[in-house]
Amino acid sequence: MKITDRVEVAVIGYNSDLNSALPKVSMNNFPIGASILKSSYIKKNEHTDETYNFPRYEWVESISKNTTSMVLAFQKTQEIIDNWIPNHQQSSPPIILNVTDGMPTDEPDFNDYEKEFGGRNRLENLLTVKGMKIYQIAEQIKNSKTNYGNTLMANAHITTSSVNTGLKFPNDDSALDFSSFLLYHLSSEIPSELFANAREFGFNLQPGARFFLHNSVVDDFMNFFEFGSTMYFTDDNSKPALDNSDNENSSDEDEEKET
Repeated sequence: MKITDRVEVAVIGYNSDLNSALPKVSMNNFPIGASILKSSYIKKNEHTDETYNFPRYEWVESISKNTTSMVLAFQKTQEIIDNWIPNHQQSSPPIILNVTDGMPTDEPDFNDYEKEFGGRNRLENLLTVKGMKIYQIAEQIKNSKTNYGNTLMANAHITTSSVNTGLKFPNDDSALDFSSFLLYHLSSEIPSELFANAREFGFNLQPGARFFLHNSVVDDFMNFFEFGSTMYFTDDNSKPALDNSDNENSSDEDEEKET
């Protein structure tokens, strides 16, 4: 079967440091074409018995450690995008899918911000978030664009918290703990052009909905990936149907704004 490189991907793992989550692909080679994935899997359970009748193929290696260097991961993401965009202005804009079970432990003063979160009003907490290093990097990423729109950022937060379990693509940041409040505001507002597509995945989006998932069930989590990586095109298949000029992440410059 011939594989055509219609998309390019980068899969980054982060804990105390950064690593390629594709064990057979160096992070220095990101982004890679889909054809490279054909030979980059790891074959496990190669023996055949009553338990494993066939080998299991894995591409992404999951590693858990105590720290969450999310700031460092966002910086690497920005570096990859900044190198990619100048030569791909006629391509659909990048889409970032960030999945985390923790907080950005490499964000200066994060623990202090978290302790103070409950004693502040929403505006004070929002100003705190907007002053954080990770927020500023995320804004730079979301403001990067091709001719067909801005980069979109989606975040999925998986925690042991029982607060707001099953929250998917909200348009309201109330009743969130600090980590979720932060990830909500790191996430792009979903362009209205994608609302119809979201309904096909069982998501009933409201105006202002964010690309943010919090402690949802497995089906929603899988749909998050499929919906989050979907880009719709116009009838002539020449341009992604994304034009959300009212998005708060759009540039304030006088040029045409697309997100």
